Amino acid sequence: MKHLFIIRHGSYDIDDLTQFGVKQIEEIAEEMKTIVGDNSNGHYLLTSTAPRAKQTAEIIAKEFDLKDFDRNEELWTGGGYISREGIETIDRIIEPHTKNY
Repeated sequence: MKHLFIIRHGSYDIDDLTQFGVKQIEEIAEEMKTIVGDNSNGHYLLTSTAPRAKQTAEIIAKEFDLKDFDRNEELWTGGGYISREGIETIDRIIEPHTKNY
C-alpha cells in the first residue's frame, strides 16, 4: 500500500526549528512509521529548501533510515499556501518515484 504524507515543518524561530518544533516532528515521524508499519522500503522524501524544512526532513529521514532526501526550491511557499502550480510541481517531482508500486 502507498502512503503520501504532506506535513509542514515544526515550530520555528526565524529559520530554525525550536526544541518544541523538533519534538513535534519526532512525534510525527514516529506516527508515520507506525502507519507505514514494517514496509520500510521504497520511501521518497522531498522538502523545500527552507532551513526549517530541511531540519524537519532530517528528523523524518532518520526515523525511516533514509540516507538522503531531495530538496526543491519550488516547494518553498513563503507562508504555507500552495498554489495549483505548486501541486503540479509536486506531481512532476514525485512521479518517477511512484513507479513499481
